[in-house]
Order: sequence, then structure tokens, then C-alpha cells
Amino acid sequence: MKSVTTSLGAVLLLLLSVGAVSAKTLTVSVNGLDEDPCGTAVLPCRSVSQAIRLAVAGDTIIVGPGRYGDLSFNGTFGEPGDETASPDCACMILIDKRVTIVSRDGAFNTVLDASGLSPGFDVIRISAGGVIFGRRRQGFTIVNSSGAGITVVDGGDGTRTTRVHVEGHVVTRNAAGLRIDADTSAFVGNVIVANDGAAVTVDGRGNQITRTVAIANGQGVSTRADTTVFQDNVMLANAGPGFFVEVASASSYTRNVVVGNRFGFYMPLVTDLRGVPAIRSNDILGNLGDAIATGMTTIASGNNIMGNGAAFAEGIAYGDHCGVFVDEGWTLTATQNYWGDRLGPTAAAADRSCSEANATVVPFRTTEYRYNEGPRDLVP
Repeated sequence: MKSVTTSLGAVLLLLLSVGAVSAKTLTVSVNGLDEDPCGTAVLPCRSVSQAIRLAVAGDTIIVGPGRYGDLSFNGTFGEPGDETASPDCACMILIDKRVTIVSRDGAFNTVLDASGLSPGFDVIRISAGGVIFGRRRQGFTIVNSSGAGITVVDGGDGTRTTRVHVEGHVVTRNAAGLRIDADTSAFVGNVIVANDGAAVTVDGRGNQITRTVAIANGQGVSTRADTTVFQDNVMLANAGPGFFVEVASASSYTRNVVVGNRFGFYMPLVTDLRGVPAIRSNDILGNLGDAIATGMTTIASGNNIMGNGAAFAEGIAYGDHCGVFVDEGWTLTATQNYWGDRLGPTAAAADRSCSEANATVVPFRTTEYRYNEGPRDLVP
């Protein structure tokens, strides 16, 4: 038995060594060539698509500074050095292997430009579990798509995509920012600005949306996700709600800054997963409509709720400073919030409850909470 055990140990060590050796790093550069093979420091690939084609699971692709897409701006993808833009994926770049893709110099120096891409195509589509796309200060600027900047979808065999990590990107001037249908994945430190639709649309369960800055999009976050964490995000000056929540699920919304949107949290019940969303420790300030308008049982505690409901939104003149509104048949527990005045939500200068029968607002906080003002240190 001793010799058998020793032999098994040797085999395992050999297998581990082989696995470690097999993972490699491929390089992409604007002075590269899409030859077969390419990807070395001496002979880099020109396109991210070619590097993905040559990679195997576990490999890392490092992309140098510059612009990637349709190099000649002639509207034809697939020419030498261009990204592939396959109609099979309806995207410019398909990530269908468990690889890590990062930029060398960060989002401000590395552009994935979808100019000329077919209508409705996404820039990036991820369909494999375990993908890492971007890291802190190693992301991309993703721009000019009539689809989404980044989409995460089920695998080709219909299995749920899990353990995806997306970080450090600037996503701007697309029809939508991030569209996520995945489980147990993380989307961290992305700046999403001036997209026509939602900055982030998320479905699935067990995901984390953190340190995202969404400014001047069609809306901020749109979610039907279950047990998902939304933390340390900034939803600023979006045309629609900061958070558009369509599902009664046990998701948490914590330490977010939600300022100057059409609504702070707009929560019509579409799907009931029999969970209670928890809105805690947020700054919900100066939104045109209500800070929280909900059609589901909700908890909101420890928030600053000030200066909301003072403008015109959704065809209604919100001049009554509604901090919270609850549809009939549902309850909102909104205690220990600061309403803009030490006397609480009944004070003339404070936001107030516009649903006194089914919203509990006492006890309340008499002084303003001092939370962080979003991810100030966020530099893609």
C-alpha cells in the first residue's frame, strides 16, 4: 500500500505540474498581426477575437493600448486585424472560454469600438463560466453599439453561466450598458455613462453589483434578480429611476448614492419570489419623484431621504416632497431614516410619507447620517 500511495501522489503532482505549465499568456497589440499562431510578446495578435480563438481555458489575454474593432471604419468586420463580429453571437467579441482578459494600461487607453457593427449587436458577449473580463485599472472603454456594451448569457448548452467577474470598464454611448443573466457573479467598479437604456440590467441569483457609477443613462439599475447585493454604487442623473426593481426578492441595497434621477427606487411588483428587499444606509437625495415608490413589502432603514418629490415626473406634478409611497395592500417599514429635519417626516421642510396607513416611519433619525459619497477612488 505504501508504494501505491506514493505512486498516486507522484501522479497527482505530475498532473498539477502539467496544468500549471499549460496555462499561458497571450498578447494583443495595435502593432500585432492575426497570424496563426500569434500572441507572443514578439508576435502579438492584432485582435482580441484572434487571441480568444487561440486561447484555451485558464489562459490570460493582455491587450495593449489603442483601438480595436473595425480598423478601417468601412463597416466590414473580419478584415485583417478586425474583430470578428460574428452573426452567430450577435456581438463584436465573443468570450466563450474560461479565460482572463485585461488591458495593460486601463480603460482610458484601451478602446473596444463597435462603430459600424450590425444593428442590435453587443460589443462583448460572455457565455462561459469563470471568465474574468477586466480588473481594477485594467479594463476597457466600450463604446458605440446599438446593443449592449457587455452581455452575460447562458452557455451554448443551456447551462447557467456562473462565477463571471467584470471590472474596471467605461461603458458609454451604447443602447444599453451591462445586461446580466448569470448567477454568483461579480460586477465591480464599472463606470456606465450616457447609454440609451439601463446602465445595468440584471437577472439571476447570488450576484454582486458593487462600486458601479451610472450617470445620465436611460435609467440606472433594472433588476429582476434574486438574493443579489447592490452596494456602494452611484446612480446619478439618470432619466429613469436610479433603481427599477421588479421582483420581490431578498436582495439588499446598501450604501448606495441615488441622486437626481426620475425616482430613487421605483418598485412595481412583476415577479414575486416571496422575499423582502432591504434598502439600508443609502443617500436618496433630490430625485424628481419619490425617494421610494413601492408595490411590494419592503424594508428601508438608516437612509438619508431628503429633497425628493419636488418636480414633475411621469406626468405627475411631484411637489409634495413624497419621501415614500406604498401601493395599497403592501407595507413599508421605514424606520430610523433621516427625512431632512430633526422633527422627522411631519416637518414642513422634510420629505414625508405619502402612504401613512401602510408605511411605518417612526422612530426616525434626528440628525443626518454621514455615509461615504460613493466610490470616490474609482478610476477605471
